[in-house]
Amino acid sequence: MAPGYDFWFVFQQGQCLEAFRQAGARNVSYLPMAADPAVHGPVTLSEEERRLYGADVSFVGAGNANRRSLFPSLLRQPWSFKLWGNEWEGADDLQSVLQLNGARIDTATCMKVFSATSINLNLHSTTGGGLDPQADFVNPRTFELAACGAFQLVDHRSLLPEFFTPQEIVSFRSFDEVPGLAQRWLRDSAARQTTAS
Repeated sequence: MAPGYDFWFVFQQGQCLEAFRQAGARNVSYLPMAADPAVHGPVTLSEEERRLYGADVSFVGAGNANRRSLFPSLLRQPWSFKLWGNEWEGADDLQSVLQLNGARIDTATCMKVFSATSINLNLHSTTGGGLDPQADFVNPRTFELAACGAFQLVDHRSLLPEFFTPQEIVSFRSFDEVPGLAQRWLRDSAARQTTAS
């Protein structure tokens, strides 16, 4: 399909751009993801909404293979964990934390979860069972969480420093780091707010 369009805009660099060019794309450019500040931002929540949407740690997204493989380890932690999103059918070990029976949630609900959660886990999808071995692009959730002023733990991406400093976002290179990072940041709400702001 590459030669069939006048312009291509992709959210990866390097090999991705070259692959499009070799496949016959005439004009291919890097265009990173983003968030819309008119849509994505902090929301004021009632106490009931904080109870319903909040948790120590939450994840919003689809049940991709790596998430199904990694998230069960979070159930053994001393903090609350909520899982929001669809495509979790058959992930029986995660049913106890899956919210709304695995229904897809709209953007307004995402903003409530982001705002009510102490630590938003942002794990990019990949087809394998672990972290993305070619972790380059930054997903839209990274920008949406930042626009909400929500604290996040994100798997490290090679393009992440293009958008955020280590003082603005906390990343991890191994999923084994997540429990310790979560414990550390849950103990310091003031530091979480400073980092997320």
